[in-house]
Amino acid sequence: MVMLEDKLDEKHGFKAEVDFLAMGGGFQAFLMGKYDISNDEDAVGAATARAEGFDIHGFMPYGNLYLGIVVPGTSDAKSVADLKGKRVGHFGLESGTTTYLRQLVSQTDGFDLTKAFNLQQAGPAALVPMLKAGSIEAMLNFEPHISAGMVETGGRYLLQGAEGYRAANDGFSPWIGIFVASNAWLTKNPELAYGFRSALEEAVSTIRESKYEVLKEPYIAGRLGVSSPKALDQLIENAARYDYFTTEWTPELLEKANIYLKSVAAEGVLLKEVPDDTLIILEDLVGPKKP
Repeated sequence: MVMLEDKLDEKHGFKAEVDFLAMGGGFQAFLMGKYDISNDEDAVGAATARAEGFDIHGFMPYGNLYLGIVVPGTSDAKSVADLKGKRVGHFGLESGTTTYLRQLVSQTDGFDLTKAFNLQQAGPAALVPMLKAGSIEAMLNFEPHISAGMVETGGRYLLQGAEGYRAANDGFSPWIGIFVASNAWLTKNPELAYGFRSALEEAVSTIRESKYEVLKEPYIAGRLGVSSPKALDQLIENAARYDYFTTEWTPELLEKANIYLKSVAAEGVLLKEVPDDTLIILEDLVGPKKP
């Protein structure tokens, strides 16, 4: 949205045509050939599609894990282990949010939260009033529902996804979303791909340099799905504290990302194999950017 508002696409030599679709719908439309680029999946989804025969690559990220476990302000829980046996809300065992948190807790605390917690399932938005009413003692959720839950209950993160992964994995955390494009499009349009990357890098820099205050701009706030001005303030506070957006994409991070993907594949649930070149550095695929 910042890219379009600030005309960063035109600045970097192209004119973007962007459709805002429901979660999940964009990636499927991309795989069907409707779009050149999609940001509607994470690395696991990209690897799954590549394993199914779609010749696609992830070539840059946009978001860190803006998800976690939230408890109300009245909670005395000090660690995720304190939630064992307690009623905890989630919105699907195979959702990305539950999967990321299950894997993290298994790594850091040595137990499977899907078995140790008394899980209660509802939609992401519905978990917020459940937390407020006390029918659940914690929730596994993502933004903007994280911030809504904090505002409604005086709550806090018991476990923040990106922070937890980085602490346990030498500074690495999976990305909640990445940009993907087909091999054919990237190799046919290298300068356009570089222009797109530069425009997005500048847009993310604008957001971060504003300490995420730019999210209050009406053209952005109206699309965030926040429940109230207080929830928006909380979202901005959370985003600035945990640095929700990123474009950091280095060979070292991709090496760690592939190790993570292989650990997911070893479980054999969401992913069976990790195809080569699921995640690539643009320069390695299409050559250096022309001066």
